Amino acid sequence: MSQSRARNDVVVPEGKRTLSTYIDAITDAVDLYKAANSCVLDPQQIIDLQNHHAPSIMGNFISHYETGSGTPINAYAMLGVIKSIDGLADCFTYVDPSKNQKRFYRRLDQR
Repeated sequence: MSQSRARNDVVVPEGKRTLSTYIDAITDAVDLYKAANSCVLDPQQIIDLQNHHAPSIMGNFISHYETGSGTPINAYAMLGVIKSIDGLADCFTYVDPSKNQKRFYRRLDQR
């Protein structure tokens, strides 16, 4: 078993490995770092994460996927989910001024 797998097993028990659990873990971690005044995300990134991307993903895909509802998700809804996933990922990036290139933050409290 790899180390990352072992860490994942400790953080999220096997019975709770759902997409919503992981989205909740991400937003909860941002809340903790924000409360500690050590979050590197800028205020707009936090707002976008909490008010737009996470709720959009939860409402459009996760609730549909995890509930196993009988109606399939349509192509337009799926495109919206993909756009929100890309937007969520962008919440954890910054532009490196030395290379003018988008990079992911190393951690929530460090570039």
